[in-house]
Amino acid sequence: MGSFSDCESAIKSDAPQTTDLVLMDIGLPRMSGIDGVKYLKEKYPDIIIVMCTVHDDSDEIFQAICAGAVGYLTKKTSPDELIKSLIEAYNGGSPMTPSVARKVISFFPKC
Repeated sequence: MGSFSDCESAIKSDAPQTTDLVLMDIGLPRMSGIDGVKYLKEKYPDIIIVMCTVHDDSDEIFQAICAGAVGYLTKKTSPDELIKSLIEAYNGGSPMTPSVARKVISFFPKC
């Protein structure tokens, strides 16, 4: 387990080589969390990345998912829900805060 204040520190460490799951923020100094997701997924395609951020606009949600994040939570998520969501992601799910899920669903055309 590790904690890093920016993507560059995490990338320079040995952590990505031994990490199964990453909890990533978008608003990080220098390299954004979205660019961090792109980098990690290119280099370590099996790594599971869940975004947890204050950003909840559609553009950032879709950029993060397109970059390779499997889940997207807001920082309003309770600690219990956060733990459940990380377990869900680890077990193959794609956890999303309900308001984020609504934005993702509204992206698809009506059937």
